[in-house]
Amino acid sequence: MIRQMAAVAILMAGPAMGQSFDCAKAGTAIEKEICNNPVIGALDTQMAAAYDAARKGADSAGKAQLLAAQRTWLASRDQCAGKDAECLITSYTGRIEAMTELPGVFPGWTGSFRSWSGVGISIRKVGDGFDVRLSGAGENYTCDGRGTGHETDAGLVVTEGSTSITIAAFGTGILLGPDVAQNSDLISCGAGAPQISGSYARQ
Repeated sequence: MIRQMAAVAILMAGPAMGQSFDCAKAGTAIEKEICNNPVIGALDTQMAAAYDAARKGADSAGKAQLLAAQRTWLASRDQCAGKDAECLITSYTGRIEAMTELPGVFPGWTGSFRSWSGVGISIRKVGDGFDVRLSGAGENYTCDGRGTGHETDAGLVVTEGSTSITIAAFGTGILLGPDVAQNSDLISCGAGAPQISGSYARQ
């Protein structure tokens, strides 16, 4: 309900619009959901407009980074297929917020973050690196993981055991790409685990 209200607030900030593409050509489950839900359709159009505006204001290097981030987000968004509308609404509102923020506003890796599915990530500075913890609990799962992170040009690379994941800056929050394996040494949620990849808002 909170995310539904946030979506409505975003829609009220601009003119009412439909989706950013021709629904007659919708082929995937996500595209059909966008076309069938007017709130998500309007969010899709606002996201596309925000992306275009950000691209126009970026230099060539910025445009390349923006495109890479957009592709990562699209892959993350598509994991909402088969889930309820809340997943897509949260994905879109997070992306719109990131697109409308000024460059360089990311305040740093340290902090607490939470995804739409309720999974949390806490990042604490320790010496030259970071202590990263993932946690969350639901009716059918319990997530518990911990790793050591170091900052690179690609983001925060977190290593645990023989595996590693890369956390990207995403507006003022963070983003886990769709290639994150739920059976990695860092991410251990057991059967019935929620979606791990996607955007995490700063708390």
